[in-house]
Amino acid sequence: MLAEEDRTTELLCVARALLKKIKKRVLVGDEVVLSGVDWVQSRGMIDDVVGRRSELVEPPIANVDQALLVFALEQPPLEVKQLTRFLVSMEATKVPFTLVLNKCELLSEVEVADWRARLESWGYDAKVISVATGQGVEELEEALRGKTTVLAGPSGVGKSSLINRFRFGSALADLQSVKGVGTRSGRGKHTTRHVSLLRLDVGGFLADTPGFGYPSLEGFDTDKLAMCFPEIRDALASSDARCQFSDCTHRHEPGCVVVDECWEERRYDLYYDLFEEVKQIADTERMASGRESRTKTKSAAGKDATRTEAKLETKSHRRVSRRRSRMETEDLRARALDDDDGDDNYDDEDQD
Repeated sequence: MLAEEDRTTELLCVARALLKKIKKRVLVGDEVVLSGVDWVQSRGMIDDVVGRRSELVEPPIANVDQALLVFALEQPPLEVKQLTRFLVSMEATKVPFTLVLNKCELLSEVEVADWRARLESWGYDAKVISVATGQGVEELEEALRGKTTVLAGPSGVGKSSLINRFRFGSALADLQSVKGVGTRSGRGKHTTRHVSLLRLDVGGFLADTPGFGYPSLEGFDTDKLAMCFPEIRDALASSDARCQFSDCTHRHEPGCVVVDECWEERRYDLYYDLFEEVKQIADTERMASGRESRTKTKSAAGKDATRTEAKLETKSHRRVSRRRSRMETEDLRARALDDDDGDDNYDDEDQD
């Protein structure tokens, strides 16, 4: 999409083969360099991708200014384990985000207040809205003005309905399709199948993304995980002292400044479980890397000591020795002579 001051031009573009060869992926939201633009057919070729100011893996999108992490208070019910994984995943991106709780009309005011208080103890100021009644939607829409915002969250929480509310009456594009919650599972049904960038009347863009159940923790380490919990960050920042051990994991080690009072009732257990999961993933990757390294190296004796060398594949790296090349040539010559002798004998038999 090419954007000017008063108009936009949409082009159907394909990435140059070189980008695919060097595994340079083009994401929704990328700024790209085009060539060979056919204005009649509205087509173009992507030559290069401009450097990104931000990038999300789940969902895959680039150059967003902020995110709305949308959950439902009910239908489907809000699960703290799932919510924590999404929060940790979003914290890791370093993209500013707002936690949005939809469908507040399905709970009592007391229940909504309890959820807000609980999340505040986690370090989050959740925005409570209702797409059905319009509560809080207008205020939320104003925060989108002039920015590129991505909506993320599990299926069935009302992301597509929220987009339709933002774009109601707009002549820009068709409204997003929506589905209800499954009657058996109580979970949302997948409506959005791909990441799409939608223009807003108030200015800016809104990225709709597919919902998914649990974000992956691949690429995390235990230190990174700890800094994705506001309770740990705040405890470390507010304390005059430091943890007794430099490699403290903040799991009740002696002298740890992240004490029990920093945690809400179930929150520490959630951190502990994620810590163990991240550690297990890291151990598995390390073992796999070690096996791969052993298969690609060999030991070679040197003058002073045994050294490790990379194994070279004959087809890709090794140069065939001159001796081996000469032997192969002689072998081919011998086979050729044998064939000639066979032909001569065959001719003699014909003459007889």
